Amino acid sequence: MAKQAEIVSVWRAGGQVSMAVRVDEGGKLGSVEYIGSLVDDEAFAALTTAQKKAALVGACKATRDAALGPIAAALPSMTGVVTL
Repeated sequence: MAKQAEIVSVWRAGGQVSMAVRVDEGGKLGSVEYIGSLVDDEAFAALTTAQKKAALVGACKATRDAALGPIAAALPSMTGVVTL
């Protein structure tokens, strides 16, 4: 399911290029940030800015799809405060 997302940040570190996006998932999930990363190699460097953006957005979408898959499988509700 496609949703609009806001690009929060883009950065390079450790041989990776990463993008964070914020999506309003609605309901109990609310606003969620997803991070997608790609290898910062010659192939990535050769892309146009628009292609780099599309590739990073695709990586964020893959992260979101992977994260929402288990939720769609009717897991019990998990709420509360945790320490990370």
